[in-house]
Amino acid sequence: NLMAIKTVMSDEASIYVHLDWHIGHYVKILLDEIFGESNYRSEIIWKRSSAHSDNATYANIHDTLFFYQIGTPAFQTPYIPYSEEYIRQYYSKKDEKGFFKDSDLTAIGKQGGGYDYEWKGKRSTWICPISTMEDLDRRGLLYYTKKGTPRLKQYIDDMPGVPAQDIWTDIYPVNSQAEERVDYATQKPIELLERT
Repeated sequence: NLMAIKTVMSDEASIYVHLDWHIGHYVKILLDEIFGESNYRSEIIWKRSSAHSDNATYANIHDTLFFYQIGTPAFQTPYIPYSEEYIRQYYSKKDEKGFFKDSDLTAIGKQGGGYDYEWKGKRSTWICPISTMEDLDRRGLLYYTKKGTPRLKQYIDDMPGVPAQDIWTDIYPVNSQAEERVDYATQKPIELLERT
């Protein structure tokens, strides 16, 4: 099946192969052979169950997705919505446009240097040129601390969320009462398919 799939893939395709703990480590070797070891991008762990009792060994509550990318297509990062706790903690400031967090605009200690100039009485090495700082100021995207240091306003409504990592704990399996359930023994949730 994997060989047949490979023959119909474009030169810039990607594939996610979903496996359980019984077979994943064996199939990974085949995947490297068929799709190319250099095209292997990530092993994603999907926590498909919150609890499972097993007195004989460690309880298995995850599946594995092996991600391969052929050629050099642009990777589109999937985002996970911020939790309410995260929003309360970081997006606590508010103005007429909504809730925002403020981010450092200085380049001190960051790789790549920065731009040395004075901005409204504050001289520093900034992460952006003065033209960008002027544009941010015009658009009302600068927040000033009590000491007059400018910081970037990032509104919650403009932020896509947290970039997905390689452990997915926020997608739940299809339960017996779910509307999407079709009585297929290993049915995957639509949300999982949409992320891949």
